[in-house]
Amino acid sequence: MAGITPDACQVSECLLPKPSEIEKARKEFKKRFPDAVIYPISRCLLEQARSDDERAAAVMLFLLIWNNVYYCGIPIGKRGAEMTKNFIALRDKLLPRFDEFYKGLSGTGCCDIEALTDEHRTEVERVFAEFCEELHPVGAAKALHLLAPNLFLIWDNDIATLYGFPRPQDRKVEPQEDAQRYWQFVQKVKCQVKLLREKYGERLPKDLLKALDEWNMIKGKRLLKHSRQKPSTPNLKT
Repeated sequence: MAGITPDACQVSECLLPKPSEIEKARKEFKKRFPDAVIYPISRCLLEQARSDDERAAAVMLFLLIWNNVYYCGIPIGKRGAEMTKNFIALRDKLLPRFDEFYKGLSGTGCCDIEALTDEHRTEVERVFAEFCEELHPVGAAKALHLLAPNLFLIWDNDIATLYGFPRPQDRKVEPQEDAQRYWQFVQKVKCQVKLLREKYGERLPKDLLKALDEWNMIKGKRLLKHSRQKPSTPNLKT
């Protein structure tokens, strides 16, 4: 499998949910997170946008709701300035950069995570690092998922740990290192998707990456919590 490291191919059975389990998690996700409605709204605004101002506004709306933990962690007197800075970065730098990246990717025939290969690694890491510099690793993944939902999966510290790529907590992590970890995460998700398609085929939802994000938020985090409570539980990385 081109583009997948041997380590990424080691996907635990616990990361291969049945279609019924995915559907159950999605229903619970909607009940637990009523602001989930912001996702389709933001996607709609993004698709109908006619300028980078409107596109940046759609992404910022999404981040303000779905990445509110980050913004709420900023002192209230500085919060508005950070939001404005992020909006300007999206409009003037990140969205043009994404368009360039996605055009190049499409030119190689790649339009979803399953088509990614090693030849795409440099560009994926580069665009993620650039988004990460402005939006930090969680915000970067969320913004990129909104822009290309079939290519990028959302992560946070817990989800990264669940998949075997925890973020170091004892030192500063540079955007390029986060980008390298994200590439490895993407490769594992690619393998996860491949195995799920082999097992369940058409029974899987069409928006599989979004569905996996919702499953990760509901069931995946419970698995991680359980593994932390029981040290003898097998490593979820293998």
